[in-house]
Amino acid sequence: MYDKYAKKKEITQLACWAHARREFEKALDYDKPRAEKALLMIQKIYALERKAKQDNLTAEQIKKLRLQESLPVINEMGKWIFEEIKATLPKSQIGKAMSYA
Repeated sequence: MYDKYAKKKEITQLACWAHARREFEKALDYDKPRAEKALLMIQKIYALERKAKQDNLTAEQIKKLRLQESLPVINEMGKWIFEEIKATLPKSQIGKAMSYA
């Protein structure tokens, strides 16, 4: 069903933060420091989404919040993963989590 929508030009597929979080949670037993760092960054994004919901923000206000507050966290995470993944086995659980994210 999702494939039908994903093929439309006006639709952009995005990875799910819940799935990314789940992969990092699985990595806690194998690489706790890096998994915890990623989970803390994801938690910041979740906190902003909760704030948007609690404050009953409009779609435009949510967009603004995400651009101003969430995007810097996502960019920080992306830079961190870009550097860390170079020294990470791709088939390790932390490697899988980083690749998914």
